[in-house]
Amino acid sequence: MTKRIAFLFCVVAVGVQALLARSDGPGHRSAAVDSLILEGIDLTLRQDYAMADEAFERATRVAPFHPAGYLYLAGLLQTRVVDDFGQLDWTRFDSLLAIAEKLADAWIEKPETRAYGYYYRGSVQAYRSYAASYSGDWLVTVTKGLSAVSDLRHAVELDTTLYDAYAGIGTYEYWKSRKLEFLNWLPLVGDSRDEGVELLEKNYRNGRFNKYVAANSLAEILMDRREYDRSLQVAREVLLVYPDNRVFEWLEARVLERSGRYREACKAYQDILDTAKVRFPTNQYPEILCRLKLAKCLLGLGRIAEAEAELVAIKGISRDRIPEYLSSKAREKRAEAEDLAVQIAKRNEAQGD
Repeated sequence: MTKRIAFLFCVVAVGVQALLARSDGPGHRSAAVDSLILEGIDLTLRQDYAMADEAFERATRVAPFHPAGYLYLAGLLQTRVVDDFGQLDWTRFDSLLAIAEKLADAWIEKPETRAYGYYYRGSVQAYRSYAASYSGDWLVTVTKGLSAVSDLRHAVELDTTLYDAYAGIGTYEYWKSRKLEFLNWLPLVGDSRDEGVELLEKNYRNGRFNKYVAANSLAEILMDRREYDRSLQVAREVLLVYPDNRVFEWLEARVLERSGRYREACKAYQDILDTAKVRFPTNQYPEILCRLKLAKCLLGLGRIAEAEAELVAIKGISRDRIPEYLSSKAREKRAEAEDLAVQIAKRNEAQGD
């Protein structure tokens, strides 16, 4: 039929193809949309956020009835909040997710797009859950998280090759069992931690769009399981592809610290600190985080005087250099630094005696 239309209406072939590209028909696997989304993800991981925003915006113009462009624009807002220690633009975030959810609902009504409809709607709820956790609203975090997992399960029941849905399910299964491990002996609760890791591995190795989301969750979970070598392997695999990605640089440093590799961790945190001082000239909260981490690693190496110097530097950071929305977190970190300084002073006093 396509060949016949092209033959009979060759004069308007370009227009017809443009219409088809925008129809979002059963084309949940639209090559044009997929290409733009993958381009936007790549740019996001390279932290070229302006160009990533443009790629996702183009996806919404090419396919206005496809949920992906709106969903990933919302995801980009979240990524920037984490990377920039910023504030979420809730108005834009909520409106983008509302559009994506409405389009996903429409897809669920059609058999040919139902699996992807559940996937996108579940992803919308997952984004809402994560945003709520970042702002400390744990009731919304849990309720939206449960809704997300329910939809994602529907998606993989309809299409087991939809690997990108496994990241949300795997993360939920692991942490549900981890936080309720004192009840894992009950028949209706069980222990799904291994299943969660397996699902995340599948997504990381086979997924297209959530590959690096799965990598982040997988590395965090492996670190929680004290499987430090595997966790570090995942983080460094990503850094081989995106060597300047700050999210995975932080992750690598934390794994090195948790595993007791303090010398390597010190270098990793120092590199992050050097970058942060340039990137955040008017926001020194990232500097407080880095210096506190450095102090702990230096203590692990027995370099007491250097650790004390980092704690003194934290004390010297003016409160005027901390944005109001980060003031509470900054106070917590300052208190932690003061406690650490007191412990060092007591230890020095005991050794002097």
